[in-house]
Amino acid sequence: MADAGCVDVFFGIESGSPNMQRNIKKYLQVDQVLPRVKEAVGLGMSTTCSFICGFPDETKEDLELSMDMIFSLIREQGSRVSVQMHLLAPFIGTDVYDKYKADMKMDSYLSDQTGQELDWDDLEIIRELPSVFSNFYYVPTIHYERKLLYGLDTFVYLVLLRYQSSFVLLWNAGFSSLDLYSFWQRECLGQMPASRLAAVVSQPEKVWRAARATIEHFAGKSSTTIVARELMKYEDSIATQQLTNIRSGVTGRGAP
Repeated sequence: MADAGCVDVFFGIESGSPNMQRNIKKYLQVDQVLPRVKEAVGLGMSTTCSFICGFPDETKEDLELSMDMIFSLIREQGSRVSVQMHLLAPFIGTDVYDKYKADMKMDSYLSDQTGQELDWDDLEIIRELPSVFSNFYYVPTIHYERKLLYGLDTFVYLVLLRYQSSFVLLWNAGFSSLDLYSFWQRECLGQMPASRLAAVVSQPEKVWRAARATIEHFAGKSSTTIVARELMKYEDSIATQQLTNIRSGVTGRGAP
């Protein structure tokens, strides 16, 4: 593909769990994901890896395998790979919709697959026409409560983008990916309602404040992870400099 001129590649991985790969009929060999991504990056291709959470029969163990794969991708490739996490939306025409359309529900937490914040003036028509607006709905999960997913998309999109090294260091030290995420989620829910954690409406500064609190909490648990605090400060300085550069360019104060 690269020899033919392809410069961008999108890996629809969906799940890091072999069990879920079978259930969703994707059948990817999960042990081949990291080598194939490494190959694409090595060829100079802009690489995106996409995951989905919230499948009806997904377990917490399946979800953690997906998160572990995301952490592994970041550890190996860093910013050379873009990682996405989507909350399952039962789009019409999919097997999920056909099988679970009678079970679809709607709450205030929106999947990024809506592509927008909900206009509450439209709520009545969305409820009247679920087949048209099925991306505003979800299918209940069997093995864990839906609230576990509140913020997971934002955690991947914003937190693991800004604090890649800090969180990977903590994960390498033995803290589970779901434990790191869950602590961050609790910190966020102390500042905002769950609905404001969705990626389509998230508030970055509050999200990052909770991320810093999470890093501080876990970094203090052992001498090997205390360096995460310094990594966090470094990552903050990089993000601040990038924002300064962007603002300078916009206002015309940047270098010619």
